[in-house]
Amino acid sequence: MINKGLKYLVFILLTSIFVTLQGCKSEEELSVEQKVWLSEKLAAKIAANNFLPTLQNYPSQDSVFSFYKKNEFEPIWINDTTVNENGAAMINYLENAYDFGLLPNFYPIREIKNAMSDSLLDAEVLLTNSFFMFVRHLETGVVDKMEDTVLFNNYKSNFNFEAAALLKKLKEGEPLAKLIENVQPTGWEYTQLQKGLENYLDKAILDTVKIDKIPPYKEDSTKCYQAAKKALLQHHFITELEGNTDSLFLEKIKEFQLLNGLKPDAVVGRWTGKMLEKTNLDRFYKGMLSLEKWRWKSKDTIPANYIWVNLPSYTLKMVENHKIVSEHRVVIGSGVTQTPEFHAKMKRMVTNPFWYVPYSIASTEILAGIKKDTTYLNRRGYKIFREGAEVNAQNVDWSVVNNTNFRYHVRQDGGRGNSLGKIKFLFPNEHAVYIHDTPSKSLFWNDLRAYSHGCVRLHQPYVLAAKILDMDKSSVKSDSIESMILRGVKKVIELNTPIDVYLEYYTAVGDSLGKITFYPDIYGRDEKFITIFKQNSN
Repeated sequence: MINKGLKYLVFILLTSIFVTLQGCKSEEELSVEQKVWLSEKLAAKIAANNFLPTLQNYPSQDSVFSFYKKNEFEPIWINDTTVNENGAAMINYLENAYDFGLLPNFYPIREIKNAMSDSLLDAEVLLTNSFFMFVRHLETGVVDKMEDTVLFNNYKSNFNFEAAALLKKLKEGEPLAKLIENVQPTGWEYTQLQKGLENYLDKAILDTVKIDKIPPYKEDSTKCYQAAKKALLQHHFITELEGNTDSLFLEKIKEFQLLNGLKPDAVVGRWTGKMLEKTNLDRFYKGMLSLEKWRWKSKDTIPANYIWVNLPSYTLKMVENHKIVSEHRVVIGSGVTQTPEFHAKMKRMVTNPFWYVPYSIASTEILAGIKKDTTYLNRRGYKIFREGAEVNAQNVDWSVVNNTNFRYHVRQDGGRGNSLGKIKFLFPNEHAVYIHDTPSKSLFWNDLRAYSHGCVRLHQPYVLAAKILDMDKSSVKSDSIESMILRGVKKVIELNTPIDVYLEYYTAVGDSLGKITFYPDIYGRDEKFITIFKQNSN
Protein backbone atom coordinates (compact mmCIF):
# COMPACT_ATOMS: atom_id res chain seq x y z
CA MET A 1 0.00 0.00 0.00
CA ILE A 2 1.25 3.47 -0.90
CA ASN A 3 0.40 6.61 1.02
CA LYS A 4 1.87 9.52 -0.89
CA GLY A 5 1.75 11.98 1.97
CA LEU A 6 3.51 9.58 4.34
CA LYS A 7 6.15 8.73 1.74
CA TYR A 8 6.80 12.43 1.19
CA LEU A 9 7.29 13.05 4.93
CA VAL A 10 9.62 10.08 5.33
CA PHE A 11 11.66 11.16 2.32
CA ILE A 12 12.07 14.70 3.64
CA LEU A 13 13.18 13.42 7.05
CA LEU A 14 15.66 10.93 5.62
CA THR A 15 17.04 13.42 3.13
CA SER A 16 17.44 16.05 5.85
CA ILE A 17 19.28 13.59 8.10
CA PHE A 18 21.51 12.45 5.24
CA VAL A 19 22.33 15.99 4.18
CA THR A 20 23.08 17.00 7.76
CA LEU A 21 25.38 14.04 8.35
CA GLN A 22 27.21 14.68 5.10
CA GLY A 23 27.69 18.36 5.91
CA CYS A 24 25.88 19.36 2.77
CA LYS A 25 27.08 22.51 1.07
CA SER A 26 25.09 24.50 -1.42
CA GLU A 27 26.49 25.02 -4.89
CA GLU A 28 27.16 28.65 -4.03
CA GLU A 29 29.43 27.57 -1.14
CA LEU A 30 31.78 25.58 -3.38
CA SER A 31 35.07 27.25 -4.08
CA VAL A 32 36.44 27.58 -7.59
CA GLU A 33 39.00 24.90 -6.75
CA GLN A 34 36.28 22.49 -5.59
CA LYS A 35 34.25 23.06 -8.75
CA VAL A 36 37.32 22.44 -10.92
CA TRP A 37 38.17 19.32 -8.91
CA LEU A 38 34.64 17.93 -9.34
CA SER A 39 34.62 18.73 -13.05
CA GLU A 40 37.96 17.00 -13.56
CA LYS A 41 36.77 13.90 -11.70
CA LEU A 42 33.57 13.78 -13.74
CA ALA A 43 35.49 14.28 -17.00
CA ALA A 44 37.88 11.45 -16.14
CA LYS A 45 35.02 9.14 -15.20
CA ILE A 46 33.15 9.87 -18.42
CA ALA A 47 36.29 9.39 -20.51
CA ALA A 48 36.88 6.01 -18.89
CA ASN A 49 33.16 5.16 -19.03
CA ASN A 50 33.66 4.01 -15.48
CA PHE A 51 30.11 4.04 -14.18
CA LEU A 52 27.87 1.64 -12.34
CA PRO A 53 26.71 -1.21 -14.60
CA THR A 54 23.10 -0.27 -13.86
CA LEU A 55 23.64 3.10 -15.53
CA GLN A 56 24.02 1.33 -18.86
CA ASN A 57 20.38 0.24 -18.61
CA TYR A 58 19.08 3.79 -18.67
CA PRO A 59 18.42 5.58 -21.93
CA SER A 60 20.17 8.56 -23.51
CA GLN A 61 23.47 8.00 -21.67
CA ASP A 62 25.59 8.89 -24.72
CA SER A 63 23.66 12.10 -25.17
CA VAL A 64 23.95 12.88 -21.46
CA PHE A 65 27.72 12.39 -21.61
CA SER A 66 27.83 14.65 -24.66
CA PHE A 67 25.92 17.29 -22.72
CA TYR A 68 28.53 17.28 -19.95
CA LYS A 69 31.36 17.58 -22.45
CA LYS A 70 29.72 20.65 -23.97
CA ASN A 71 29.37 22.20 -20.52
CA GLU A 72 32.93 21.66 -19.24
CA PHE A 73 31.86 18.69 -17.10
CA GLU A 74 30.40 20.98 -14.46
CA PRO A 75 28.18 18.98 -12.05
CA ILE A 76 24.56 20.07 -11.71
CA TRP A 77 23.21 18.04 -8.81
CA ILE A 78 26.10 17.47 -6.40
CA ASN A 79 28.75 19.26 -4.42
CA ASP A 80 31.94 17.72 -3.09
CA THR A 81 30.20 15.60 -0.42
CA THR A 82 26.58 14.91 -1.39
CA VAL A 83 23.67 16.08 -3.52
CA ASN A 84 23.03 19.80 -3.49
CA GLU A 85 19.67 21.51 -3.01
CA ASN A 86 18.60 20.89 -6.61
CA GLY A 87 19.68 17.26 -6.35
CA ALA A 88 17.58 16.71 -3.23
CA ALA A 89 14.62 18.46 -4.86
CA MET A 90 14.97 16.35 -8.01
CA ILE A 91 14.92 13.13 -5.98
CA ASN A 92 11.81 14.43 -4.23
CA TYR A 93 10.09 14.96 -7.59
CA LEU A 94 10.96 11.42 -8.65
CA GLU A 95 9.77 9.98 -5.33
CA ASN A 96 6.46 11.82 -5.72
CA ALA A 97 5.99 11.18 -9.43
CA TYR A 98 2.49 9.95 -8.55
CA ASP A 99 1.44 13.60 -8.19
CA PHE A 100 2.01 14.04 -11.91
CA GLY A 101 0.38 10.78 -12.95
CA LEU A 102 3.74 9.03 -13.29
CA LEU A 103 5.26 6.07 -11.44
CA PRO A 104 8.42 6.44 -9.31
CA ASN A 105 9.75 3.11 -10.57
CA PHE A 106 10.15 4.69 -14.01
CA TYR A 107 13.29 6.30 -12.57
CA PRO A 108 16.48 4.92 -10.94
CA ILE A 109 15.71 6.27 -7.47
CA ARG A 110 17.25 3.35 -5.57
CA GLU A 111 20.45 3.55 -7.62
CA ILE A 112 20.66 7.30 -7.04
CA LYS A 113 20.32 6.88 -3.27
CA ASN A 114 22.91 4.11 -3.18
CA ALA A 115 25.28 6.20 -5.27
CA MET A 116 24.90 9.15 -2.88
CA SER A 117 27.02 7.24 -0.39
CA ASP A 118 29.01 4.93 -2.68
CA SER A 119 29.69 6.81 -5.91
CA LEU A 120 28.57 10.42 -5.96
CA LEU A 121 29.51 10.98 -9.61
CA ASP A 122 27.23 8.12 -10.59
CA ALA A 123 24.44 9.88 -8.69
CA GLU A 124 25.18 13.04 -10.69
CA VAL A 125 24.82 11.33 -14.05
CA LEU A 126 21.81 9.29 -12.95
CA LEU A 127 20.06 12.47 -11.81
CA THR A 128 20.70 14.16 -15.15
CA ASN A 129 19.42 11.08 -16.94
CA SER A 130 16.36 11.01 -14.68
CA PHE A 131 15.73 14.71 -15.25
CA PHE A 132 15.75 14.09 -18.98
CA MET A 133 13.27 11.22 -18.69
CA PHE A 134 11.07 13.07 -16.20
CA VAL A 135 10.66 16.21 -18.31
CA ARG A 136 10.07 14.10 -21.42
CA HIS A 137 7.34 12.20 -19.59
CA LEU A 138 5.79 15.44 -18.31
CA GLU A 139 5.90 17.01 -21.74
CA THR A 140 4.90 14.22 -24.12
CA GLY A 141 3.93 11.21 -21.96
CA VAL A 142 5.23 7.70 -21.42
CA VAL A 143 3.11 5.74 -23.89
CA ASP A 144 3.33 5.75 -27.67
CA LYS A 145 -0.36 6.07 -28.47
CA MET A 146 0.17 4.70 -31.97
CA GLU A 147 2.22 1.64 -31.07
CA ASP A 148 0.99 1.14 -27.48
CA THR A 149 4.57 0.77 -26.28
CA VAL A 150 6.18 2.41 -23.26
CA LEU A 151 8.44 5.21 -24.42
CA PHE A 152 10.66 5.40 -21.36
CA ASN A 153 12.24 2.14 -22.55
CA ASN A 154 12.93 3.69 -25.94
CA TYR A 155 14.64 7.00 -25.10
CA LYS A 156 17.82 6.19 -27.04
CA SER A 157 17.42 9.26 -29.21
CA ASN A 158 19.61 12.33 -29.00
CA PHE A 159 19.46 14.31 -25.80
CA ASN A 160 16.49 16.62 -26.05
CA PHE A 161 17.63 20.17 -26.78
CA GLU A 162 14.82 21.59 -24.65
CA ALA A 163 15.94 19.46 -21.69
CA ALA A 164 19.51 20.64 -22.19
CA ALA A 165 18.30 24.24 -22.26
CA LEU A 166 16.35 23.64 -19.04
CA LEU A 167 19.46 22.30 -17.33
CA LYS A 168 21.34 25.40 -18.42
CA LYS A 169 18.64 27.58 -16.88
CA LEU A 170 18.88 25.52 -13.69
CA LYS A 171 22.63 26.15 -13.52
CA GLU A 172 21.95 29.85 -14.01
CA GLY A 173 19.70 29.91 -10.95
CA GLU A 174 16.16 29.39 -12.22
CA PRO A 175 14.16 27.36 -9.64
CA LEU A 176 13.69 23.69 -10.45
CA ALA A 177 9.99 23.95 -9.53
CA LYS A 178 9.46 26.62 -12.19
CA LEU A 179 11.20 24.52 -14.83
CA ILE A 180 9.06 21.50 -13.96
CA GLU A 181 5.90 23.61 -14.11
CA ASN A 182 6.75 25.19 -17.46
CA VAL A 183 7.44 21.91 -19.25
CA GLN A 184 3.91 20.61 -18.61
CA PRO A 185 0.81 21.35 -20.72
CA THR A 186 -0.69 24.72 -19.86
CA GLY A 187 -4.39 24.13 -20.57
CA TRP A 188 -6.86 24.46 -17.71
CA GLU A 189 -8.04 20.89 -18.26
CA TYR A 190 -4.56 19.53 -17.54
CA THR A 191 -3.70 21.84 -14.65
CA GLN A 192 -7.00 21.21 -12.86
CA LEU A 193 -6.65 17.45 -13.35
CA GLN A 194 -3.05 17.38 -12.11
CA LYS A 195 -3.94 19.38 -9.00
CA GLY A 196 -7.02 17.24 -8.41
CA LEU A 197 -4.97 14.04 -8.61
CA GLU A 198 -2.35 15.46 -6.25
CA ASN A 199 -5.06 16.38 -3.73
CA TYR A 200 -6.64 12.93 -4.06
CA LEU A 201 -3.29 11.29 -3.34
CA ASP A 202 -2.87 13.36 -0.18
CA LYS A 203 -5.70 11.30 1.33
CA ALA A 204 -5.95 8.08 -0.65
CA ILE A 205 -3.87 4.98 -0.03
CA LEU A 206 -3.08 3.30 -3.33
CA ASP A 207 -3.93 -0.21 -2.20
CA THR A 208 -4.20 -3.28 -4.37
CA VAL A 209 -6.39 -5.24 -1.95
CA LYS A 210 -8.88 -7.40 -3.83
CA ILE A 211 -12.41 -6.21 -3.11
CA ASP A 212 -15.19 -8.78 -2.82
CA LYS A 213 -18.00 -8.56 -5.35
CA ILE A 214 -20.85 -6.36 -4.12
CA PRO A 215 -24.13 -8.33 -4.05
CA PRO A 216 -26.99 -6.74 -6.03
CA TYR A 217 -29.11 -4.41 -3.90
CA LYS A 218 -32.35 -5.83 -5.30
CA GLU A 219 -31.43 -9.37 -4.22
CA ASP A 220 -30.37 -8.61 -0.65
CA SER A 221 -30.09 -4.98 0.46
CA THR A 222 -28.58 -5.90 3.84
CA LYS A 223 -25.74 -7.95 2.36
CA CYS A 224 -25.24 -5.27 -0.29
CA TYR A 225 -24.66 -2.51 2.29
CA GLN A 226 -22.52 -4.78 4.46
CA ALA A 227 -20.28 -5.47 1.47
CA ALA A 228 -20.23 -1.76 0.60
CA LYS A 229 -19.16 -0.91 4.15
CA LYS A 230 -16.37 -3.49 4.00
CA ALA A 231 -15.18 -2.12 0.66
CA LEU A 232 -15.10 1.48 1.91
CA LEU A 233 -13.12 0.37 4.96
CA GLN A 234 -10.66 -1.44 2.71
CA HIS A 235 -10.36 1.70 0.59
CA HIS A 236 -9.67 3.67 3.81
CA PHE A 237 -12.58 5.86 2.71
CA ILE A 238 -14.40 5.56 6.04
CA THR A 239 -13.44 5.01 9.66
CA GLU A 240 -14.90 2.30 11.89
CA LEU A 241 -17.02 4.98 13.59
CA GLU A 242 -18.42 6.22 10.28
CA GLY A 243 -19.12 2.65 9.21
CA ASN A 244 -21.09 1.97 12.38
CA THR A 245 -23.12 5.19 12.27
CA ASP A 246 -25.87 4.93 9.67
CA SER A 247 -26.17 8.63 8.88
CA LEU A 248 -22.40 9.07 8.53
CA PHE A 249 -22.10 5.89 6.48
CA LEU A 250 -24.76 7.00 4.00
CA GLU A 251 -23.09 10.40 3.64
CA LYS A 252 -19.77 8.68 2.88
CA ILE A 253 -21.48 6.56 0.22
CA LYS A 254 -22.75 9.77 -1.39
CA GLU A 255 -19.25 11.23 -1.21
CA PHE A 256 -17.85 8.09 -2.83
CA GLN A 257 -20.49 8.27 -5.56
CA LEU A 258 -19.56 11.87 -6.35
CA LEU A 259 -15.89 10.91 -6.50
CA ASN A 260 -16.78 8.29 -9.10
CA GLY A 261 -19.08 10.41 -11.24
CA LEU A 262 -22.34 8.87 -10.00
CA LYS A 263 -25.57 10.31 -8.65
CA PRO A 264 -25.14 10.90 -4.87
CA ASP A 265 -28.26 9.08 -3.70
CA ALA A 266 -26.62 6.58 -1.28
CA VAL A 267 -28.23 3.73 -3.21
CA VAL A 268 -25.69 1.00 -3.93
CA GLY A 269 -26.84 0.19 -7.43
CA ARG A 270 -25.02 -1.62 -10.19
CA TRP A 271 -22.48 1.08 -11.01
CA THR A 272 -21.83 2.11 -7.42
CA GLY A 273 -21.10 -1.56 -6.77
CA LYS A 274 -18.74 -1.71 -9.75
CA MET A 275 -16.83 1.35 -8.53
CA LEU A 276 -16.60 -0.06 -4.99
CA GLU A 277 -14.99 -3.17 -6.46
CA LYS A 278 -12.22 -1.03 -8.01
CA THR A 279 -9.11 -0.27 -5.96
CA ASN A 280 -7.73 3.20 -5.30
CA LEU A 281 -4.83 2.21 -7.54
CA ASP A 282 -7.34 1.57 -10.34
CA ARG A 283 -8.60 5.11 -9.85
CA PHE A 284 -5.06 6.46 -9.90
CA TYR A 285 -4.47 4.76 -13.25
CA LYS A 286 -7.47 6.63 -14.66
CA GLY A 287 -5.89 9.89 -13.55
CA MET A 288 -2.55 8.76 -14.94
CA LEU A 289 -4.01 7.96 -18.36
CA SER A 290 -6.05 11.16 -18.52
CA LEU A 291 -2.95 13.27 -17.82
CA GLU A 292 -1.11 11.18 -20.38
CA LYS A 293 -3.72 11.99 -23.02
CA TRP A 294 -3.39 15.73 -22.39
CA ARG A 295 0.38 15.38 -22.85
CA TRP A 296 -0.16 13.75 -26.22
CA LYS A 297 -1.84 17.02 -27.21
CA SER A 298 0.85 19.25 -25.69
CA LYS A 299 2.10 20.36 -29.10
CA ASP A 300 -1.38 21.08 -30.43
CA THR A 301 -2.59 24.65 -30.58
CA ILE A 302 -5.73 24.87 -28.48
CA PRO A 303 -7.95 27.78 -29.55
CA ALA A 304 -9.35 30.34 -27.13
CA ASN A 305 -12.93 29.42 -28.06
CA TYR A 306 -14.12 25.84 -28.43
CA ILE A 307 -16.67 23.22 -27.43
CA TRP A 308 -15.43 20.21 -25.46
CA VAL A 309 -17.51 17.05 -25.17
CA ASN A 310 -16.07 14.52 -22.73
CA LEU A 311 -17.77 11.20 -23.36
CA PRO A 312 -17.21 9.34 -20.03
CA SER A 313 -18.50 12.30 -17.99
CA TYR A 314 -21.47 12.87 -20.34
CA THR A 315 -20.77 16.59 -20.39
CA LEU A 316 -20.34 19.40 -22.89
CA LYS A 317 -18.46 22.56 -21.97
CA MET A 318 -18.33 25.70 -24.05
CA VAL A 319 -15.13 27.66 -23.60
CA GLU A 320 -14.74 31.33 -24.50
CA ASN A 321 -11.41 33.10 -24.04
CA HIS A 322 -10.12 29.97 -22.24
CA LYS A 323 -12.94 30.12 -19.67
CA ILE A 324 -15.96 27.86 -19.31
CA VAL A 325 -19.10 29.89 -20.07
CA SER A 326 -21.66 27.09 -20.35
CA GLU A 327 -21.91 23.47 -19.14
CA HIS A 328 -24.41 20.87 -20.28
CA ARG A 329 -25.36 17.24 -19.73
CA VAL A 330 -25.27 15.04 -22.80
CA VAL A 331 -26.42 11.60 -23.92
CA ILE A 332 -23.92 9.72 -26.08
CA GLY A 333 -23.83 6.56 -28.20
CA SER A 334 -24.58 3.18 -26.69
CA GLY A 335 -21.99 0.45 -26.35
CA VAL A 336 -23.07 -0.90 -29.75
CA THR A 337 -23.20 2.49 -31.51
CA GLN A 338 -20.34 4.26 -29.74
CA THR A 339 -19.70 7.96 -30.24
CA PRO A 340 -16.24 8.35 -31.81
CA GLU A 341 -13.45 10.70 -30.73
CA PHE A 342 -12.52 13.42 -33.20
CA HIS A 343 -12.00 17.13 -33.80
CA ALA A 344 -14.08 19.17 -36.25
CA LYS A 345 -15.35 22.71 -36.77
CA MET A 346 -18.95 23.74 -36.13
CA LYS A 347 -20.15 25.77 -39.10
CA ARG A 348 -23.91 26.07 -38.72
CA MET A 349 -27.01 25.49 -36.63
CA VAL A 350 -30.42 24.43 -37.89
CA THR A 351 -33.68 25.20 -36.10
CA ASN A 352 -36.61 22.78 -36.34
CA PRO A 353 -34.49 20.43 -38.44
CA PHE A 354 -35.53 17.48 -40.54
CA TRP A 355 -34.04 14.17 -39.50
CA TYR A 356 -32.71 12.23 -42.44
CA VAL A 357 -32.73 8.79 -40.88
CA PRO A 358 -29.50 6.84 -41.44
CA TYR A 359 -30.02 3.80 -43.65
CA SER A 360 -28.84 1.45 -40.90
CA ILE A 361 -31.72 2.68 -38.71
CA ALA A 362 -34.32 3.06 -41.46
CA SER A 363 -33.81 -0.48 -42.80
CA THR A 364 -34.07 -2.06 -39.35
CA GLU A 365 -35.86 -0.09 -36.64
CA ILE A 366 -38.13 1.98 -38.88
CA LEU A 367 -38.96 -1.00 -41.09
CA ALA A 368 -39.82 -3.07 -38.03
CA GLY A 369 -42.14 -0.29 -36.82
CA ILE A 370 -43.92 -0.15 -40.19
CA LYS A 371 -44.44 -3.91 -40.30
CA LYS A 372 -45.86 -3.88 -36.78
CA ASP A 373 -48.19 -0.90 -37.19
CA THR A 374 -49.29 0.67 -40.48
CA THR A 375 -49.89 4.02 -38.73
CA TYR A 376 -46.32 4.08 -37.41
CA LEU A 377 -45.02 6.50 -40.05
CA ASN A 378 -47.80 9.06 -39.62
CA ARG A 379 -47.66 8.96 -35.84
CA ARG A 380 -43.91 9.55 -35.83
CA GLY A 381 -43.89 12.16 -38.59
CA TYR A 382 -41.86 10.06 -41.03
CA LYS A 383 -42.00 10.33 -44.81
CA ILE A 384 -40.72 7.78 -47.31
CA PHE A 385 -38.74 8.74 -50.45
CA ARG A 386 -37.36 6.78 -53.37
CA GLU A 387 -35.05 8.37 -55.92
CA GLY A 388 -35.96 11.78 -54.50
CA ALA A 389 -39.72 11.39 -54.86
CA GLU A 390 -42.07 10.94 -51.92
CA VAL A 391 -43.74 7.53 -51.77
CA ASN A 392 -47.18 6.77 -50.38
CA ALA A 393 -46.38 4.14 -47.78
CA GLN A 394 -49.88 2.65 -48.09
CA ASN A 395 -49.04 1.58 -51.65
CA VAL A 396 -46.01 -0.47 -50.62
CA ASP A 397 -46.26 -4.18 -49.87
CA TRP A 398 -44.10 -4.10 -46.74
CA SER A 399 -44.44 -7.84 -46.19
CA VAL A 400 -41.86 -8.48 -48.92
CA VAL A 401 -39.47 -5.71 -47.83
CA ASN A 402 -36.54 -6.58 -45.58
CA ASN A 403 -33.21 -5.03 -44.60
CA THR A 404 -31.53 -6.44 -47.71
CA ASN A 405 -33.93 -4.99 -50.29
CA PHE A 406 -34.96 -1.77 -48.50
CA ARG A 407 -34.58 0.90 -51.22
CA TYR A 408 -36.09 3.91 -49.47
CA HIS A 409 -34.91 7.05 -47.72
CA VAL A 410 -36.73 8.11 -44.57
CA ARG A 411 -37.16 11.69 -43.35
CA GLN A 412 -38.75 12.89 -40.14
CA ASP A 413 -40.15 16.41 -40.42
CA GLY A 414 -39.25 19.05 -37.89
CA GLY A 415 -41.43 19.87 -34.94
CA ARG A 416 -42.78 18.11 -31.90
CA GLY A 417 -41.57 14.54 -31.53
CA ASN A 418 -38.68 14.93 -33.97
CA SER A 419 -35.80 12.77 -32.79
CA LEU A 420 -33.39 15.69 -33.20
CA GLY A 421 -35.56 17.96 -31.09
CA LYS A 422 -35.84 21.61 -32.06
CA ILE A 423 -32.24 22.41 -33.00
CA LYS A 424 -29.09 20.72 -34.22
CA PHE A 425 -25.47 21.86 -34.35
CA LEU A 426 -23.49 20.76 -37.40
CA PHE A 427 -19.73 20.25 -37.67
CA PRO A 428 -18.99 18.26 -40.85
CA ASN A 429 -17.09 15.02 -40.14
CA GLU A 430 -16.59 11.57 -41.60
CA HIS A 431 -18.64 9.97 -38.82
CA ALA A 432 -21.87 11.88 -39.59
CA VAL A 433 -22.05 12.77 -35.90
CA TYR A 434 -23.58 16.01 -34.66
CA ILE A 435 -25.02 17.60 -31.51
CA HIS A 436 -28.77 18.01 -31.21
CA ASP A 437 -31.75 18.58 -28.96
CA THR A 438 -33.96 15.62 -28.03
CA PRO A 439 -37.56 15.02 -26.91
CA SER A 440 -36.30 12.38 -24.45
CA LYS A 441 -35.39 14.79 -21.65
CA SER A 442 -35.63 12.30 -18.78
CA LEU A 443 -32.46 10.47 -19.82
CA PHE A 444 -30.34 13.47 -18.82
CA TRP A 445 -30.84 12.60 -15.15
CA ASN A 446 -29.51 9.07 -15.40
CA ASP A 447 -26.07 8.21 -14.00
CA LEU A 448 -24.83 6.69 -17.22
CA ARG A 449 -26.19 8.20 -20.40
CA ALA A 450 -25.10 6.00 -23.31
CA TYR A 451 -28.30 5.51 -25.30
CA SER A 452 -28.02 7.22 -28.69
CA HIS A 453 -27.10 5.87 -32.12
CA GLY A 454 -23.81 7.80 -31.92
CA CYS A 455 -24.79 11.45 -32.06
CA VAL A 456 -24.66 13.70 -28.99
CA ARG A 457 -28.00 14.69 -27.43
CA LEU A 458 -27.81 17.99 -25.58
CA HIS A 459 -29.55 19.27 -22.46
CA GLN A 460 -30.57 22.96 -22.57
CA PRO A 461 -29.63 23.42 -26.25
CA TYR A 462 -31.14 26.92 -26.46
CA VAL A 463 -28.61 28.11 -23.88
CA LEU A 464 -25.72 26.79 -25.96
CA ALA A 465 -27.19 28.26 -29.14
CA ALA A 466 -27.50 31.69 -27.52
CA LYS A 467 -23.90 31.57 -26.26
CA ILE A 468 -22.65 30.63 -29.71
CA LEU A 469 -24.61 33.40 -31.43
CA ASP A 470 -23.36 36.01 -28.95
CA MET A 471 -19.75 34.90 -29.34
CA ASP A 472 -20.10 34.75 -33.13
CA LYS A 473 -21.65 38.23 -33.26
CA SER A 474 -24.31 36.72 -35.50
CA SER A 475 -27.01 38.74 -37.21
CA VAL A 476 -29.44 36.33 -35.56
CA LYS A 477 -29.90 37.68 -32.05
CA SER A 478 -29.45 35.23 -29.21
CA ASP A 479 -32.64 36.33 -27.47
CA SER A 480 -34.69 35.45 -30.56
CA ILE A 481 -33.53 31.87 -31.01
CA GLU A 482 -36.05 30.29 -28.64
CA SER A 483 -39.05 32.18 -30.00
CA MET A 484 -37.96 31.30 -33.55
CA ILE A 485 -37.87 27.63 -32.59
CA LEU A 486 -41.22 27.74 -30.79
CA ARG A 487 -42.84 29.35 -33.86
CA GLY A 488 -41.71 26.36 -35.91
CA VAL A 489 -39.35 28.37 -38.11
CA LYS A 490 -36.87 26.14 -39.95
CA LYS A 491 -33.71 28.16 -40.44
CA VAL A 492 -30.09 27.39 -41.25
CA ILE A 493 -27.83 29.77 -39.32
CA GLU A 494 -24.34 29.97 -40.78
CA LEU A 495 -21.64 30.97 -38.31
CA ASN A 496 -19.29 33.82 -39.19
CA THR A 497 -16.39 32.01 -37.52
CA PRO A 498 -16.44 28.21 -37.25
CA ILE A 499 -15.99 26.88 -33.70
CA ASP A 500 -13.67 24.01 -32.88
CA VAL A 501 -15.47 20.99 -31.45
CA TYR A 502 -13.59 18.25 -29.58
CA LEU A 503 -15.19 14.91 -28.76
CA GLU A 504 -12.77 13.20 -26.37
CA TYR A 505 -12.47 10.42 -23.81
CA TYR A 506 -11.14 11.20 -20.32
CA THR A 507 -12.15 9.01 -17.37
CA ALA A 508 -10.66 11.46 -14.85
CA VAL A 509 -11.42 15.19 -14.78
CA GLY A 510 -10.41 17.93 -12.35
CA ASP A 511 -12.34 21.05 -11.42
CA SER A 512 -11.51 24.60 -10.38
CA LEU A 513 -11.84 23.67 -6.69
CA GLY A 514 -9.00 21.17 -6.86
CA LYS A 515 -11.26 18.11 -6.84
CA ILE A 516 -10.98 15.13 -9.15
CA THR A 517 -13.78 12.91 -10.43
CA PHE A 518 -13.26 9.42 -11.84
CA TYR A 519 -15.75 8.12 -14.40
CA PRO A 520 -16.62 4.57 -15.51
CA ASP A 521 -14.77 3.47 -18.63
CA ILE A 522 -18.09 3.06 -20.41
CA TYR A 523 -16.61 1.99 -23.77
CA GLY A 524 -13.62 0.07 -22.38
CA ARG A 525 -11.17 2.32 -24.25
CA ASP A 526 -8.79 2.73 -21.30
CA GLU A 527 -7.97 -0.94 -20.88
CA LYS A 528 -5.12 -1.34 -23.36
CA PHE A 529 -3.23 1.65 -21.97
CA ILE A 530 -3.80 0.87 -18.30
CA THR A 531 -2.59 -2.68 -19.00
CA ILE A 532 0.67 -1.13 -20.19
CA PHE A 533 0.93 0.94 -17.01
CA LYS A 534 0.35 -2.13 -14.86
CA GLN A 535 2.92 -4.16 -16.78
CA ASN A 536 5.52 -1.48 -16.08
CA SER A 537 4.56 -0.65 -12.49
CA ASN A 538 7.11 -2.93 -10.79
